[in-house]
Amino acid sequence: MFLITGFYFFRPSGISPETFSTRRNSVRRLISCFVTLVCLNTPNAEAKIVEQVSMAEALGSATLETLVILDLDSTVIETSQMLGSDSFFQYLLELAHARGKDRADALQWALAENSKVQPYSPVHTVESETPALIRRLQVAGIKVIALTARPGDWATPTLAQLKSVGVDFTPTAIGGHWGHYPEAGRFEAGVFFVDGGVQKGPALLTFLSAIGFRPVQVLFVDDKAKNVESVDQSLRSVGVPALNVRYGGADGSIARFRPEIADCQWSVYKRYHVFISDEAAENAIEYGKCS
Repeated sequence: MFLITGFYFFRPSGISPETFSTRRNSVRRLISCFVTLVCLNTPNAEAKIVEQVSMAEALGSATLETLVILDLDSTVIETSQMLGSDSFFQYLLELAHARGKDRADALQWALAENSKVQPYSPVHTVESETPALIRRLQVAGIKVIALTARPGDWATPTLAQLKSVGVDFTPTAIGGHWGHYPEAGRFEAGVFFVDGGVQKGPALLTFLSAIGFRPVQVLFVDDKAKNVESVDQSLRSVGVPALNVRYGGADGSIARFRPEIADCQWSVYKRYHVFISDEAAENAIEYGKCS
């Protein structure tokens, strides 16, 4: 391991920078996969949390005994413009608080506003290879489902968004095709929609208990640390070995969010019911056409 890590940090003489960079990336993937395999395959392992920015690395250790659970927004998919993104929802919450709304009212208003755009927005996958990675797991017979904080009444447009990017969670899903679980959420076509105000961890346990399924091990991937921690704590409480991944593939998009761009897109959408790109919104602002 010392030799591997030494090579990771120090370029030996006689090796070009390009070759060194390629080999260092290979070593990084090897170390990542090794850590993931240890986390999932150690006897009596507890739930663990790791950070990953690559979906291939996040999913690389899944086996036939693994239940793979993926978040949707900023993990599998993201909106094609700033309007309707996860960052836009957070922006709506900040607006509501600035207008004097309490926490409950702010959340209700932000959800109502966001529900007019996010489920109907064009989307793309965070990483272009994600649909192929999911299909590869499914073809291998590995169980794969999604766990999202989107409300259940977004099910139809959400499934349409997933279909538009070639993602289908039904082939190896557990729990049948449809089901409603009080105080937890709604399950449809391999996607569990968590009820508002319910944390993902308890919702997942309710779902698994209701369908009588105890996974041998779980691999959970989500962009939000609070969701990863929630699932980690819940699985730990019932002794299910798991690797919980805080996925950072969309961190760059989140960091680039600009409220003025989203505001312009929002104004255009409310007037004409069309989504304009970030570039188009920026041009409109520059020429004073988005007031």
